[in-house]
Amino acid sequence: MVVRVPAAEQEGAQAVPAARRPSFLVARPKGLDAAILPNRIVPGHGPASAPKAEVTAIREYLEDLSRAVSAAKEKTGNQFAFDQITELVKADLRPKYGQWGEFDNWMMMNVDRILLEQRLGY
Repeated sequence: MVVRVPAAEQEGAQAVPAARRPSFLVARPKGLDAAILPNRIVPGHGPASAPKAEVTAIREYLEDLSRAVSAAKEKTGNQFAFDQITELVKADLRPKYGQWGEFDNWMMMNVDRILLEQRLGY
């Protein structure tokens, strides 16, 4: 994925590599967003360009996802109970994010990624 940062004085955009881990967006203090987040991003899925508000929404989703995965691991008592953890996370996040496209289809991959990051200590 590439983040396109439009330069105010230029026509077009300048490409810079994006971080590969979801924790990149979550780990930084929120106050830095205005200073370092681009005005628009070019995501791997969805519209060709997304405004900063969508970057913020994704960040909130990743924070909620990470919290929900941690809570589900604690509830199951087994960090390897993948199917149970995924179902608990879906139930937790559905009220806020269930209307997002492909919510159910991508949840397994999203939970798996957060579990991996948590095991690796990110």
